[in-house]
Amino acid sequence: MDIFKVPVGVIQSYFILKRFKPDVLFSKGGFVSLPPSIAAYLLKIPVVSHESDLEPGLANKMVFRFSRKICVSYPETKEFLKQYSGRIIVTGNPVREEIFKGSKEEGYKFTGLKKTKKIVLIIGGSQGSSNMNGLIKRNLSELLKKYQIVHLVGKGKLDFSVYKDGYKQYEFLNEQFKDVYAISDLIICRAGANTLGEIAALSKNAILMPLGLEQSRGDQIQNARLFSKKYGWPVLDDAVSNEDFMRVVNLTINLSETHRKENFINPTKLISDVIMSVIK
Repeated sequence: MDIFKVPVGVIQSYFILKRFKPDVLFSKGGFVSLPPSIAAYLLKIPVVSHESDLEPGLANKMVFRFSRKICVSYPETKEFLKQYSGRIIVTGNPVREEIFKGSKEEGYKFTGLKKTKKIVLIIGGSQGSSNMNGLIKRNLSELLKKYQIVHLVGKGKLDFSVYKDGYKQYEFLNEQFKDVYAISDLIICRAGANTLGEIAALSKNAILMPLGLEQSRGDQIQNARLFSKKYGWPVLDDAVSNEDFMRVVNLTINLSETHRKENFINPTKLISDVIMSVIK
């Protein structure tokens, strides 16, 4: 039914933008970005768009037709957008500034974990991942022999039957996220572009478990391959055996850092400059 909502959305967006009269429209992709981008084009309002993933999704492919400038996170994305080569600028993916302000002291205080044992952070995405949660629980006793665990299980997925020393589970984290990042030695996560960008910016080791084709359009698989090639992070699927999972965890947590955060330049400034250049 979404295809029938687009014309209605264009009409609504047209009158909102006509009344609001913005100097530029910045689009980050997704279904809701298409109607206002079309409306802005009709009103001769310049559109600047941004693609987070390696390969653009359907909505952004349509938005790019109306975009004055197209910001992309990776140089490799240009291969998918050859028809727009004159409009593309490689900016990278913006990262929240607050993640660099994490405090190890606050992280240990919040979690109650010890400083003498390495910490593994598991992130299953905003809704959590039942498959990942099950994998961690099956291997929890083995993991806790060497490591401490901070497990973000997702909304409504707390398991009150699991109480073990060195294991902390939360639905999600907001203010404390930066502090938990700071104390983490290894991060096990899906392969969303924003999460990967933050982990790389913080120079952390990671194990990637992207959503499969049955759960997504395959963007996370491509993201995972790209970051694995760049940083040496292993990629696992949800069907990994307990033995292979533990072997990879033990190897990856001790990887030397291949990227340094002092060399990281947050793309936010570059994207802002692109937006301002279009306004001028």
